[in-house]
Amino acid sequence: MDKPVKQVYSKTSSISEVLSIKVEGLDSQQPLELLYFFEWQKIQYTYIIDASSNFKAPFELVINNRRENKSNPRNGLHLLTGVFSFNDQVGSTQIEIKDAENKSIFLLKTEVFPQKMDYKSDYKAMMGEISQIIQNLSYASLKDTFSKSRAKLTGRATQTEWWNILDVLFDQMILNLYIINRQPKHDIKRYEVVLPVEKVRQASKKNIEWFRKNGQHCNQDGIGLNVSTKSAFTQALSLKKYVSYDTYENRFIKWSVKNIIEQLRIYKNYITNYSDLLDYSPLLLKLNQYQSRLQSIIHENPFNEVTEFENRSYFSTSLTRGAGYRDFMHIYLLLLRGLEIADNDIFKIEQKDISTLYEYWCFLKLVQILNEQNDSELNYQDLIKVKANKFVVELKKGNESKVTFKNKINNTTTTIYFNKEFGKKGGNVFTFNQRPDYSIEFTKLGFEKSFWYLFDAKYRFDEKSDNEIKFNVPQDAIGQLHRYRDAILHSKLTDAPYRSAVKNLGGIILYPYPLSEKEFKANDFYKSIKEVNIGALPFLPSKTGLVNSLLKDLISKLPEEHFEQFIEMDRSEYSESQNQWSEWITIGTIPKSDIEKRREFISNTNIYHVPFVKNLNSKLYMSKSLLVYDSVSSESKLYQVKDWEINSDLELKQKGVTWDLRSPNYVVFNLIRPKSIQVPTKVGSIKGYRYTTPKGLSRYLETGDKNYFYLTNPSAARFIEEVKLLNKKCSVKWKNHENDPSMIEILIDDLNILSSDIYPPLVFRLGNEPIKLNDLLSKLIKI
Repeated sequence: MDKPVKQVYSKTSSISEVLSIKVEGLDSQQPLELLYFFEWQKIQYTYIIDASSNFKAPFELVINNRRENKSNPRNGLHLLTGVFSFNDQVGSTQIEIKDAENKSIFLLKTEVFPQKMDYKSDYKAMMGEISQIIQNLSYASLKDTFSKSRAKLTGRATQTEWWNILDVLFDQMILNLYIINRQPKHDIKRYEVVLPVEKVRQASKKNIEWFRKNGQHCNQDGIGLNVSTKSAFTQALSLKKYVSYDTYENRFIKWSVKNIIEQLRIYKNYITNYSDLLDYSPLLLKLNQYQSRLQSIIHENPFNEVTEFENRSYFSTSLTRGAGYRDFMHIYLLLLRGLEIADNDIFKIEQKDISTLYEYWCFLKLVQILNEQNDSELNYQDLIKVKANKFVVELKKGNESKVTFKNKINNTTTTIYFNKEFGKKGGNVFTFNQRPDYSIEFTKLGFEKSFWYLFDAKYRFDEKSDNEIKFNVPQDAIGQLHRYRDAILHSKLTDAPYRSAVKNLGGIILYPYPLSEKEFKANDFYKSIKEVNIGALPFLPSKTGLVNSLLKDLISKLPEEHFEQFIEMDRSEYSESQNQWSEWITIGTIPKSDIEKRREFISNTNIYHVPFVKNLNSKLYMSKSLLVYDSVSSESKLYQVKDWEINSDLELKQKGVTWDLRSPNYVVFNLIRPKSIQVPTKVGSIKGYRYTTPKGLSRYLETGDKNYFYLTNPSAARFIEEVKLLNKKCSVKWKNHENDPSMIEILIDDLNILSSDIYPPLVFRLGNEPIKLNDLLSKLIKI
């Protein structure tokens, strides 16, 4: 077989201490101390069996109960030969050769070791952590499912398991004790007392015997109760009844509670002896609180009346069905024996596919880390369910599962998904379905939409050393993360168009990097996390620090930081072009009255004035340029606005105005750098104020197409360009609208289309209905 030259971890520290070998069927027992099997090895084998042997042909090679090969007859012999590998399976392994009657000829029991993790510290710890995390999730879900769960039929719960169950179900147990307190199981008991016969309400059946023995109360005068013709009794036995709570059920409940109090004392001693907990630590305070509450209950009715519990066989329907008694009994059995978790593939560790095992462990470890984040508690999980009264683990490759944690302070949530599929059906992707190993969705206070992060587990690394980088993450895995972000995140997480990808919501490859986390910080794929938030991190039971830090930073980061990090195309030219369609040039006319005086005043002073406008948000005040239009000669000059001010009519007179002014106040524009502009000859009369844009004016001057002159917003400009591509003729004119000077009217065939900068981007009005650009173009194509 291949020599173990590819093995990462040394045999002395990882293998020799745990190796156990058993061989049967060899004529001579040869030493096998140096016989090591690894997950990646190809093993050649040849086994020759004499046809005249006591075994019946054909013969088969069986590995872990999986039939691999059959023998072939050759020259009086049977030859079993070939090559096999363990296909990423590690742990206890059995290699066997059997005959046709299933008799064993050769048997080798050994262990198969992983290449990419330490067998002793990582693999064993991984299996232990999987079991522990699943148990903890089961404990956390007990509040809602304990009545459907079942205690183990045999065995006892460990101290840790006992405490976890009690801590989760303590409030439920106290509630059941209060229910018992309100409606306790009771018996009606009787006793006898001697009373005057006139006070006897219910006579005892023992009165005849009592009369025989108590003749001192007898008389012959007929006073009292006539027992015979010669005697009467003045007193008799009376039967009295009373309610007693000293029942078997109540004695059992009190005994059980006292047992729990004693176990709390033992557990408290246990943890104080093996840790440095202070008396005021939260755990010890909770233990003391639980003891006090239980002590107070057993000193109240009905438990203060009951006697000692007798440990004997007794069947009580009250304990199994009574209100309060039944649920308390169930909780006590869970405490006594622990939870029963159904057999599941995830717990069968003898021949486990190591890559699948690693994928399971990565998910469960991420769940544990998120659970340990500050102030979070389990809110929902469909990973573990109760079926047939047993906890069943639903974690399975290809099936979606999720666990949600809720922050107890601000109610934000964090959800981790296993094998969540992002598909075309949900509008999450536009090409084909994507299924990352793990997806984390988390909410932030004050933001409605969730944030996301992706993880993929890869049980492999590049075995070649490029540029002295050892054990690097496979590049195809990194490429897969880029594919996920490209296919999922832009559409799933934001309303931004396809060009934008959220940099902060990237992805991480988790893989079994064999060196230290400190050494990995020099890796390019660690540095790339900060730059583009796509990279890799080592993840093994002995290497969880970097992932822990990443998740902590991710969950605690301000939401604004997520929005501040984007990867986009260079949009500087596009943005500049759009801004030119959004800026305004105010068009002011020179009225016909006193036109010569007005022309001379503007030419000499570079001042243009209009009646005062109260609305300071008017486009008039925002204009950086002013196009002064001569209504008689159609000549115009384009000025830049230096500044503006408010002047009274008297102040304007002082500046040189010689004609009559009809308003008390005016907006006065101080103009600079005049430039003659030839406007469209049929621009028409301009009443009030009209507006054009720098981009529209320059396009008009370049092309001579007067439609550009009337455009007032980027959406209209985009639409005009699309119309030109369709070879459609159109005309544009200003629309008289008192409250919206940006509104224009676009006429194409029989369609009357309105556009304004107050409409949403690329949205128009056709008739009275809003219509998007693509829908409007589709309509034009059909005409």
